[in-house]
Amino acid sequence: MSEAKKVRITLVRGWAGKSKRQVATLRSLGLRRSGDSNELRDEPTVRGAITKVLHLVTVEPVEGD
Repeated sequence: MSEAKKVRITLVRGWAGKSKRQVATLRSLGLRRSGDSNELRDEPTVRGAITKVLHLVTVEPVEGD
């Protein structure tokens, strides 16, 4: 069985002055402060959340173990 694809999301800009909705989206992605990274499965729900805060994060694919 193949591994699920993953993406690494890194918060590159702080969320000061951002809307409550964007802050909630960042927290749901597991990002709390500038420089934080998280690896999540590449699913449509995660991609949708990333789209909402794309100006605050960088996204890169994660290679297999």
